[in-house]
Amino acid sequence: MRLSKSEIEYHFYILDSGPVRLEVLWILIAWGVISYIQYLLVSVLHAILAIVLSVGMAVLASILHQGLKNMGGNGVNHRAAYSLKVFVLSLIVLSANVAGVYQLVLLLKNAPWNGYLLYGWLLLFAGSPVAYSVWRYTGCYRRLKRHSERYILLRLNIKHYHKLPVHIDKIEFVNTETGAREVYTDIQHNYSAYCWEQQQTDSLMTRVRNSINDLSFESLYIPVNANKFYMSWYSFAEDKYYSDEFPFKYERFEPKQSRFPYGRTDIPVRGISTYELNSIDLYIKSKGRADLYVSGWLLFFFWDVAEVSIEAEKRQILRQKIKNGCEYRGTMEEFQRIMERIGSSGDLDKRYDQQGEMFLWSLAIEGLGELKHQVTIEDTEHKQHYRSVANLLNPESMCLPEKLTFFKREDDTLYFYYYIYIDRDALYDCVKRLTGKHDDVSVHFHLHVHNRMRKQMIFQIQAGGNVVNFDAWQADTTGA
Repeated sequence: MRLSKSEIEYHFYILDSGPVRLEVLWILIAWGVISYIQYLLVSVLHAILAIVLSVGMAVLASILHQGLKNMGGNGVNHRAAYSLKVFVLSLIVLSANVAGVYQLVLLLKNAPWNGYLLYGWLLLFAGSPVAYSVWRYTGCYRRLKRHSERYILLRLNIKHYHKLPVHIDKIEFVNTETGAREVYTDIQHNYSAYCWEQQQTDSLMTRVRNSINDLSFESLYIPVNANKFYMSWYSFAEDKYYSDEFPFKYERFEPKQSRFPYGRTDIPVRGISTYELNSIDLYIKSKGRADLYVSGWLLFFFWDVAEVSIEAEKRQILRQKIKNGCEYRGTMEEFQRIMERIGSSGDLDKRYDQQGEMFLWSLAIEGLGELKHQVTIEDTEHKQHYRSVANLLNPESMCLPEKLTFFKREDDTLYFYYYIYIDRDALYDCVKRLTGKHDDVSVHFHLHVHNRMRKQMIFQIQAGGNVVNFDAWQADTTGA
């Protein structure tokens, strides 16, 4: 049976404490102190006094237990009383301990003593806490070992276009050879603000930064050698429910040594597998498309995911979850009209048509001085590329840039970043117009920074013998 994250953390906590936990040692010390006091009373005075002390200690234990149990959040005890169950249990334990101590006194005084009572007392009071601690330790070890043999950790990051709010209804991983499967229906969702009116007034820099929403980041335990996974999601703006089966080539995800479990490296036991799969980024797109990235590389792309009809009641529940996640304070009817405007605006269709399209382009920048560090390019497919300024002068087939980051170090203490955010739709239209829709036509972007601090720059696009000034951009910078 698969262990949950909290169960794994608890099991690891037990293993990390060792076979005999510190609490057991404190219990044995407390038992030794109580036994020594009872020994003094029995050997010097009389066993009756030890019984009387046991009654007093049982009353005190019951009062303390009930007082802590009724303690309020502000530290005030709302109901001072005692617990009869705790009193009886404490009295039985303390009286039984007196019986054992009494046999020890008889042994030390060379008087007749009962070996069954003495050894039973030592075994019960000294051996049982240790035995229970060792039993719990070995049980946690067996469960963790069995879990690590059957399941492997997968960190799944689900993303989507910010105008395409979706709700992941179910994810299921299956090993068809062994029949092992794990279903997740409690996926945590993290929605951005989807206010349509606010998006129209946001700056270009803000729109580019928020163009992709990290919907969910889950640490999932899936069957070892899983070869299929199923996923279902609802797209509000499209009003469609997608559900399909996808191939999952386990060996392509390169199991690697992990800090099992959950960030800990000091594993105190052997025999527990400490491997996990490479993290996966899954981009949910419109019209039933999903792209799967591993370490920034597109590993699989899924087209035409099956659309499934669902009941009106379930559709309404999923819509409500998206609305609540977006923290929209208006009515459902108002939120639905916003989603319908997104769906009918053509933005989703345009984004779909642009997906994966590459152009032969190069780039030159002047006005920032000599740039020795690599330029970070974030393209329209949300991938990052790193190129030197010299290499950017050579045309290369890539998706169009949506964000450019330049870094320059002046000296040991002074440096700055220069960011350029680009309207991807405007750039796509401009490049398409200049190239005449011919992919083999080279495009050159020329950036001339007049004043970095004032963010003054000329952005020119050259292609097919034509030169145009491109204005759909916004710059930002750091440093002085």
